[in-house]
Amino acid sequence: MTEGLEHVGLMESDHDIETVAVAGAAAVQRLIADRTQLRARLSLQEQELAASRAAQDDLRRRLTLLHQRYIDLARKVVGQLEQFDVAIREVLQDSRQPGPVNGDLAKRQFDSNGVPIGPQLMPKEMNGANGKISLPIEP
Repeated sequence: MTEGLEHVGLMESDHDIETVAVAGAAAVQRLIADRTQLRARLSLQEQELAASRAAQDDLRRRLTLLHQRYIDLARKVVGQLEQFDVAIREVLQDSRQPGPVNGDLAKRQFDSNGVPIGPQLMPKEMNGANGKISLPIEP
């Protein structure tokens, strides 16, 4: 009888081994499927990263170009302002020197709206009807 019990024990252990082997094979298949899924996900993320880096490089290039354009524009504006400053200084220097016709022009000043203040030069011939200067008539 003991032989029969041993035989039944072997049968159960063979069945257990087979069950464990099937479960192990299923676990290996799940691991392979997970690995395949992770590889696909990694590949997709690498593609997204490459696209993101390309877009970032393009934006960096555009910003650098835009920055250079603003620097060039600022240089041009500063150059024009310097030219304007020189011209204004020349005009002011010329206006400080009394001219041969009338020295009162050098004393004229302007308010914030550009309207002359101080001594005003009045034309000699005024048309009283409309307050405008009469124009000379040429032959």
